Amino acid sequence: MPRRGRRPAATDAQVEEVRRLAGEGASRREIATIVFGDPRYRGRVDRILRKSEGPTTLEPTPRNHLPSGDASDTRRWLREMLDRHRERLAGEELPSLQEIKLVMELERRLEAVETVEQANALTRELHS
Repeated sequence: MPRRGRRPAATDAQVEEVRRLAGEGASRREIATIVFGDPRYRGRVDRILRKSEGPTTLEPTPRNHLPSGDASDTRRWLREMLDRHRERLAGEELPSLQEIKLVMELERRLEAVETVEQANALTRELHS
């Protein structure tokens, strides 16, 4: 079957060198400089490594899929997920837009749950 789209910008040897250097712990910019001759090619290095790693493990939760139970369970779960993703992003040189979007979505959901909890508490105070 013929290949469609653009030809790969990196040769097979360059791809293997990128993977080897990444395995040794070199930064994306260092790898780009060594393999492609310029640190500005770090995006190419990112794409090569992303392709070799497979799909990202940071998957957003479906919109209506939150843990069953009361709001405090949901809040704890969202807080845990948000903290976990923030820790993961802190270790990366430059996070992807998808990862940033996921953290922002978790922050938004957590804020909404906390707002509902506060409103419910105020309502209970008024009726008691």
